[in-house]
Amino acid sequence: MKKILVVPFLIVSVLLSCDKMPMNGDLDGMWQLMSEQVGDSTISRKSDGVYLSFMLHTVQFDTVGGRACYYSEFTHQGDTIVLSNICHNSQTYATTDTNDPVTEDELNILRPWGVYTLSPSYHVDRLTKETLVMTSEWSTLRFRKF
Repeated sequence: MKKILVVPFLIVSVLLSCDKMPMNGDLDGMWQLMSEQVGDSTISRKSDGVYLSFMLHTVQFDTVGGRACYYSEFTHQGDTIVLSNICHNSQTYATTDTNDPVTEDELNILRPWGVYTLSPSYHVDRLTKETLVMTSEWSTLRFRKF
């Protein structure tokens, strides 16, 4: 009787052990910016087609139509996300791209994603499989999983 129970248990154990968990839990994946709250006013961003994609130690900033490619390293510890080394790449994604860091003078190009400084820090107010709400010193960003 014990041998009959051991075989199915081993099969299930092997199948479950092959399932990989995302490195960053529910944060991993593509998120669409739905709204940004600045002070007392809330701005709908749904029609802007602005997305963040988190994977491993990298976040990619994207838009509908992929007008440009921006990305950053990030750390996610507890309820804090910190971006660093924000760079841009060309639209052609050529192997000769230099992946230049975004400068202070270019910072306004990242405002659609709620980025107002070169090393922004966000407090994660809510993170589920469908919702991400994070707050910086400038605004509160609300995302949905895409």
